[in-house]
Amino acid sequence: VYQNNDTGLITITMQTEEAQLSADIVNFITEAVSEYIKTEIKHRSTLSLDFIEQRLLATKQELTLAENDLQAFREKNRNIVNSPSLILTGVRLERNVAVKQEVFIALEQQKEIELIEGMKDEMPFAILDLGEKPIRHSSPNRMKIILAFFLSSFAVLTSLVLLFSKKKTSHIT
Repeated sequence: VYQNNDTGLITITMQTEEAQLSADIVNFITEAVSEYIKTEIKHRSTLSLDFIEQRLLATKQELTLAENDLQAFREKNRNIVNSPSLILTGVRLERNVAVKQEVFIALEQQKEIELIEGMKDEMPFAILDLGEKPIRHSSPNRMKIILAFFLSSFAVLTSLVLLFSKKKTSHIT
């Protein structure tokens, strides 16, 4: 497995005795990784959706409590024009309701986005090529083997000739 850091391209290569087996293994690995990533994306989407729904329930309760507090304050204090402290309390309660509403709306929007994203069946990557049986044999490199055989044979024969020629010259003298 090789990853080009500049392009992000990942290349998977495999060498076995049979070329078709290598191609099948590469295709199997590619399919397994694709399925794993799809499953992981769906799982994370489900976890995110569960979290958002829990937050929605809690925020809805908080919003209801804030609205009830504001309603009770308004019913109890109908004429607050002449009281700065009552005006300030009313503004704070209204702001609390507004904040809870904004959080609730944001969570609803995020829930919709997660639902849409969860329905997508796209992968965050694309498979450019499937594993294929190579057109020509890549290994073992027969030319290198033949060349190595001839060079080693030549070296052995040269050594033997030199060895025998030294023995003959040593017997003659």
